Order: sequence, then structure tokens, then C-alpha cells
Amino acid sequence: MNNDKVIGISESARKGASEKMEKVRVKICGMRRIEDIRLINEVKPEYCGFVFAGKLRRIDDETARILKAELNPDILAVGVFVDEPIEHVISLCKNKIIDAVQLHGNESAEYISKLKEETGVSIIDARKIRSKEDAYEAFKTKADFLLFDAYSKAVPGGSGETFNWLDILDGRKQFEEEFGVKADKKFFIAGGMSCANAKNVIDVLHPFAIDISSSLEGEGNFKDRNKVVSFMQKMLYLNKDAFSAVG
Repeated sequence: MNNDKVIGISESARKGASEKMEKVRVKICGMRRIEDIRLINEVKPEYCGFVFAGKLRRIDDETARILKAELNPDILAVGVFVDEPIEHVISLCKNKIIDAVQLHGNESAEYISKLKEETGVSIIDARKIRSKEDAYEAFKTKADFLLFDAYSKAVPGGSGETFNWLDILDGRKQFEEEFGVKADKKFFIAGGMSCANAKNVIDVLHPFAIDISSSLEGEGNFKDRNKVVSFMQKMLYLNKDAFSAVG
């Protein structure tokens, strides 16, 4: 989906996306090396991601423990999981290896409730979006946050592809009309995020946070210093620009 076209949507269609200007936070996912953590500590996103699923960016518990020990405590470490046995997730939380949990599988409402009860950490419910109906269903979650990502049959986690962001607005509108309440669940936006489309997604959705990974990588699928620094500088500029526009 080419979201360059959605920048021209009507003000009524995007109502609520920027009613209350708030800093758009950043989560950089796929930390695997001490070098990654040192770079993250330097640029200071609000969140970083430790992936406990898939193959490409997956790390084991011991690596996560070592990385967390080096991480600036002001940056929250988010554990990313796909249908992981809940006991393992609880253990990582209780051992302070992760500060929040992101769920990319078919975890049930009961799974989420038990995780919150046992750990007290924030839960991010990641949803794959193919239509406004997917977004509508997502707003029913009992998790603390939502994360919207592109649908991929082949990849349970992030695919690095974009999707039609307007489905989020349409799904939220449908939810509000049906239940008569404001769908104010804060959300992360993922799926092909980059310097090139960050301004567009903020203008259209003004998400709570942007979740980014593959576009900041270079050789060996490791984080590239220049790309990471450039993106964080871009976000600093965009956040200042958003505040000045309503100031």
C-alpha cells in the first residue's frame, strides 16, 4: 500500500488523529549485540525490542539478560513473542530482563489477563491489518496498547511491509459508532516505517509510537549507526514541528 496518497484525506476523516498533540515515541526493535545497545543508549528512543521469536533477529534469554544489563534504565526493553508459553514470558518479566511484552501470535484474552496479573507490566497487542474490520476488532483488546502491522501469511511477526493506514481510522470510527464510546487505546504503528514515511504517518494517524526495525539495518541485518541516528534526528524534528504547528 502506497500511503503517500493518504496525506490528502479530509480533515473529518482524520479527526481524532491529532486532537491532542503528544510526542510520538520510538521503539527500535531487533537488538542483538552490545554495539546495538550502546547505539540505543546514545540516541535514546523510549523503547527497544528484544525478539524471542522467528530466526533472523531472535535472541536467547542469556543474551537478553546481558543486553538489558547494558541498557539505559530510562529505555524500556520490550520482549516480542509469538504464542510463547506464558511461563517463559512471566519468568523474563519477573527477572527484570524485559519491561513490557509485545504479543504477535494468537494469544487469548485470558492469556493477556493472566500475564498482566502475574507481572504487572504493560502488554502490547500486535494486530495484522488487512481491512478496517481487523482494526475494529483490535480496539476490543484488553491489552494496554495496540500495535498495528501489515498482514503477512508467511511471517507472524513484522514483515517490513506497509499497509493502508486509513483502515485504522475507519475501524476506530466503526468501533465508536457501535459501542458509543471513544476508542482511545494508544497504539504503535509498524510495517515498513522509515525516514521517508515518518512524517506521513504522524500527519495521518499521530500514533503513540513508531515501531521500526528493518529500515535501520545494514550488512548482516544489524542496526546501521548512520540510519539509526538519521531516523532519530528526523523524529526529533517532526515532534518539534508538530508542537509548533499547534502552539
